[in-house]
Amino acid sequence: MKDLAERTDGAYSKSRISNYEQGLRRLSVEAAQAVGAALGNVMGAYLLCLHEGPTGCSAP
Repeated sequence: MKDLAERTDGAYSKSRISNYEQGLRRLSVEAAQAVGAALGNVMGAYLLCLHEGPTGCSAP
């Protein structure tokens, strides 16, 4: 979580990311996009459970 927080350039703290992970706080569209970008090639829509695959592609 600390590494991910650093990858968001401090926009999202370790505790906020922990809250997202535990389901204590919901991701906004903007946060999902930022966290997805920080994770690499992960679409925000995937983090919001709007797509089936992490890159937005359906599994074959």
